Amino acid sequence: MALGVALGASVALGATPAPGSAKPPMKNVVVRTADGLDLHVREFGSGEPILLLAGGPGISGDYFVPLATDMSRQWRAIVPDARGTGLSAIVPFDPAKVSLDAFILALEAIRSHLRLERWTILGHSWGGTLAMAYASRHPGRVQALVLVGSGGVASEFNAWYPANVVSRLDADRKADVAFWQEPARFAGDPGRAILEISRATAPAMILDPDLARRLAAETVDPARFNPMVTLVMQPFLIDYDLRPGLAGFEAPVLVIQGRQDPVGETTAYRIRDALARADLVFVENSAHWPFVEQKDVFMSHLSGFMARGARASSKDGR
Repeated sequence: MALGVALGASVALGATPAPGSAKPPMKNVVVRTADGLDLHVREFGSGEPILLLAGGPGISGDYFVPLATDMSRQWRAIVPDARGTGLSAIVPFDPAKVSLDAFILALEAIRSHLRLERWTILGHSWGGTLAMAYASRHPGRVQALVLVGSGGVASEFNAWYPANVVSRLDADRKADVAFWQEPARFAGDPGRAILEISRATAPAMILDPDLARRLAAETVDPARFNPMVTLVMQPFLIDYDLRPGLAGFEAPVLVIQGRQDPVGETTAYRIRDALARADLVFVENSAHWPFVEQKDVFMSHLSGFMARGARASSKDGR
């Protein structure tokens, strides 16, 4: 993306189990891909499987642990570290092993390993874009989609997303972004530049000032965020359109977005309009992290969608 910032790049913010409370069962699984990469996957709970795809690209699934913990009371939450991130690191890093095709093949490897015929996919931010890309290739494997603060169904959303982010920053953080976007500096150390831009822009992704300060105070942890994955995926992110591949996609979809998300309302409307059976709901008083900023409201929408058996519903969400 033009801004050079990962969608959803930040550290985990969310509820943790209360002291003394029972933690839900978690299972660690390692899945070997066809190109020899070990993908690390965590499973929480049991029941209907829901795959959780994190933002970035380049962010591990760590920040989904609080959400997966809540979801595990009703469903089987599956949280991978995507290739090149977290425990699924590529060492030494090989850009040739990072592409949209490779991401989709990795998801198929996980599904096959877990012996799942179909699954619901919940994608946050870049994870939403990946979920749509997977659905366009493997529509028969998708029970339903839940797209949370998703990147666009096409790259056109980059026309407003970077400006929306920068407009929410104070003067110091705007200066930091401009400093690291300077072409020669960015080219000299793109990984560092993406890391620093992501740190500077983190406060724009949370509406509540207290949460925003907490987010800004914590650094984007290199153990959980690999900016080189973000960099390698830039050519795709700058120019793509998933709409042709989704024209015949008939599974139900919930598009859920914070009203103040810098991704922009237009992004959510265009996703909804590209999908035959999509509901769109906005979460008030929330930006890019509705499952953190308004957790109860988010879980209510998710539970309602899942309880309906992901049946068809009206597309009139305006």
